[in-house]
Amino acid sequence: MKAKPTKRGLRKPPRRGPKLISFDEDSRVDFVTGFHKRKVQRQEHARKELEEKARKERRERRKDQRKARTEYYETLHPSLFKDHKLVDVSSDEECQNDSTPAVVHQFDDDEFESVVVTTTSGTNRDKAFSRITGKVCRERC
Repeated sequence: MKAKPTKRGLRKPPRRGPKLISFDEDSRVDFVTGFHKRKVQRQEHARKELEEKARKERRERRKDQRKARTEYYETLHPSLFKDHKLVDVSSDEECQNDSTPAVVHQFDDDEFESVVVTTTSGTNRDKAFSRITGKVCRERC
């Protein structure tokens, strides 16, 4: 507004009141508490990343252990492995041979009254196979 002339001089324009700043209480609370919320969110995100990293490390460690165990068994019993693959010990021919009776040998010596050696096939071999390879022979005759 322009100043109006008066007898004494120019008249000052009327003052307007100060501009009012109004706060939205909900917005203010969101702003103030937002720092804490974002901090908690960052911490939760970091925790999830650490859990994921630990899970991947556990999986990798187990994978390495399985590989080392397989290599160890391969060095102990190379006849069971061929080209880094496990050879299936139980086959159809062996299943048919399981019906044969066990072989019994008797030896009479002076030191021992009697010694009986019994050779069996089947379950003992399966147990030994599972002990060596860590795999269970699922085929049953």
